[in-house]
Amino acid sequence: MTDLYIQIISQTISTASIVVTAIIAIYSLRKQSWSKTVSETRNQWLNDFREEVSIIVAVLEEMRMHMDEDKYCPDKCIIHEAYIAKAKLYTRLNTNKFDGNEHFFLLKPLLYNIKFTTEYVKSFNGKEFLEVVNQILELEWKKVKKEAKGEML
Repeated sequence: MTDLYIQIISQTISTASIVVTAIIAIYSLRKQSWSKTVSETRNQWLNDFREEVSIIVAVLEEMRMHMDEDKYCPDKCIIHEAYIAKAKLYTRLNTNKFDGNEHFFLLKPLLYNIKFTTEYVKSFNGKEFLEVVNQILELEWKKVKKEAKGEML
């Protein structure tokens, strides 16, 4: 009878250890999956951010290069694309909640004031704009690296 109890206890302990191991494995996989998903999403956010900024800056710089030409008129499709990029970028910057990137607050007014006109192009400070953009990208990239390691923010 004692052997039977020992065998039952042994099997119960074995079963419990299998269940605990399975739970730990599932938790670990879910955490890895979450980290990968969040990291990929943030990486896509960064790529879209870069694309939108590059469209805006490229159009402004093209306008600046041709500003002295008497007959230069920027293509309306290019200007339209730049305004779309500006709107996307503006809505991408969530300044209603502070998430550790105060540079969003610096970029939003700069972005809001951008106009694709000759008058604006003359006063556009591309260096200031790109410095703020690069600070945002640097901080967001650090978040991606932390998330890829499975660290919570």
